[in-house]
Amino acid sequence: MSSPTPTETRVEEIVLEKGSTGLGFNIRGGVDNHHVEDDSGIFVTTVRVDGAAAKDGRLSAGDKILEIDGFDLRHVSHATAVKRFHETQNKVILLVERGAEQKVLIKVENSRKARAVATTVHPIPSNTVNNLSGVAL
Repeated sequence: MSSPTPTETRVEEIVLEKGSTGLGFNIRGGVDNHHVEDDSGIFVTTVRVDGAAAKDGRLSAGDKILEIDGFDLRHVSHATAVKRFHETQNKVILLVERGAEQKVLIKVENSRKARAVATTVHPIPSNTVNNLSGVAL
């Protein structure tokens, strides 16, 4: 299965078995502590080589965890997300948006560029100023 391009994402269900080393990845984010500007989601920041996620091979840094065992993580605090991960059983079902961090970063950058262009003052030729300000007397 191919990875999504930087501007597209794919939602995928990933089932992991915890095992003795846990799920094997770190998360950041939440409504109280955005990992990515303008997005309060829970993002994977690191996949540890000894964990279930690395052995499975589908979860990557930059993926956004949308749900864990059917619980929606889209608008929760970081502490709530961590609590939900700690409360899971051995088998964990994740709904993941692959490549989400890169997509959000591109969107934020494009928005910044658009705001910069919109606020840039461009000189207007004098004949245009006269036409815009009414009839010159």
